[in-house]
Amino acid sequence: LGTMGGACCSERELVPGTQVPVEEWMRRNALVTPDVSASCCNRRGFVTFTNRSFEAGEVIIEELPVAMLLPQNDQTWLAAMRREIDSKAPGDAWKFCLAAHCLAQRDLPLVSPWRLRPLDDDDAEKIMLLSIAEGAEPKLEPSRAASLAAGHVMRTAVQLRGNPGDEKAEEMQLATKLDAVAARLAQHAFRIEDTATRHPTRVDALFYRACFVNTCSAGLHTATWEFNGETKTLKVRASSAMLPGEEVTLDPATKPWIRRGAKVVACGCAACRGEARRPGRFPEVSEPEAEAEAEAMMERRSSKERAKEQKKAQQPPPKKTA
Repeated sequence: LGTMGGACCSERELVPGTQVPVEEWMRRNALVTPDVSASCCNRRGFVTFTNRSFEAGEVIIEELPVAMLLPQNDQTWLAAMRREIDSKAPGDAWKFCLAAHCLAQRDLPLVSPWRLRPLDDDDAEKIMLLSIAEGAEPKLEPSRAASLAAGHVMRTAVQLRGNPGDEKAEEMQLATKLDAVAARLAQHAFRIEDTATRHPTRVDALFYRACFVNTCSAGLHTATWEFNGETKTLKVRASSAMLPGEEVTLDPATKPWIRRGAKVVACGCAACRGEARRPGRFPEVSEPEAEAEAEAMMERRSSKERAKEQKKAQQPPPKKTA
């Protein structure tokens, strides 16, 4: 359904804001291994290819999350933040709750709310190097959801430290940062729901290696993914036997786990462009047919989203409590 790779660049170029070559940065962050390599593609950012053969069902990638939240386990302050954002900016709460847990210590108040643990500087910087959807760059003024999230974090911090300080300036800086992180989570994070259990388990998480694996429409993906709630790991498995040099692509919705985080953009994978590497690997799909199918799929999704927005607009506003 869409491209999830990082920003387009040449492997000889430097990572933005650093003096580190892209190739070295990819090796340092395990994006180049004996199993797979993430490399730059001029049209679609980073893409991931196999470096060896894989049997059907074999694990290609296995990783722990950079950050993860279970909404059912929210602390009191986080639950209150989630409720307020949900009521005033529907659909944004999950991004900003997770974004608050994707910040370095320098981005947070000196005394942070309970269980809001900062990331290592390296992990926080890696998140900011991820791509975002076109037109999703944060505006000069923080969004409403970011302002609400920053307000909750700062108020809780002030209660703990007892010294207000320059709260407004800190809150504005925090809201700006939250907007930037949330824009990346909207493109790359996993919203996972285990619908097979009696009481569905919900998880919002960011898996870094998976950010560089693109998705593929029309059921032509080369890999599937699964989340283990006990080990907190994400596994990407080969859908069928794969040869070295094949692109790893995911089906964005793998039952019973459902991924809802990524934005819907036009698919550009080799299969959907009719450029599959192995004869017989995929059904022949001409480029006009692939484009027509992608447009029809986006139109169906847009119609559903418009219907949801109209339904929300018709709902009466929540009653104010005294």
